[in-house]
Amino acid sequence: FFILRTDAEDQVPETTETNNTIAVPVHVENVDLAVIQFNAPTIAAPQQPIAISWTVTNESPHAALPFWYDYLYVGQGPRSNLVDWVFRDSVLAAHESYVATYELALPSLDLGTHRLEIHANAWGLSENARQNNVLVRSVSIPPPDLVALSGTAPTTVRAGDRFNATLVVSNAGSVTAYPPWIDE
Repeated sequence: FFILRTDAEDQVPETTETNNTIAVPVHVENVDLAVIQFNAPTIAAPQQPIAISWTVTNESPHAALPFWYDYLYVGQGPRSNLVDWVFRDSVLAAHESYVATYELALPSLDLGTHRLEIHANAWGLSENARQNNVLVRSVSIPPPDLVALSGTAPTTVRAGDRFNATLVVSNAGSVTAYPPWIDE
């Protein structure tokens, strides 16, 4: 309802003030944004930058007017953590779509299976239902496997002296090992 009122600040002395307000019914039609596709790698390493993309369609007969945010989450078990967001500042016409591409730097993650989640219009526009605003993809985080292949150091040193040593390291794992780590 819209509530309309005449003499809203009571500036006109009247015999009856109770007839100055009227309620007019109004139907507000919201947009309906839906994530219809979400592409992400199935295997990644902790801290690895990964390319992701998603497609969102406006399934309503009304244009979606700016602005809104799409949120990116990483989750494992019952919890999800917001890792980034994408600002949307253009009109999305009725029944039209947009494709977003993004390079997401994964946080330092525990090994195992995680969820990548895209939440379209997580903040911004009113929608009657949001069940179709989220798509989830699984990503496996296997461990890298750093292997000390060889090393060199002086055969004799005096206590307190500085010296140089060399360590040759290889990664025998299936994913890239991203720093930080310390070689001693």
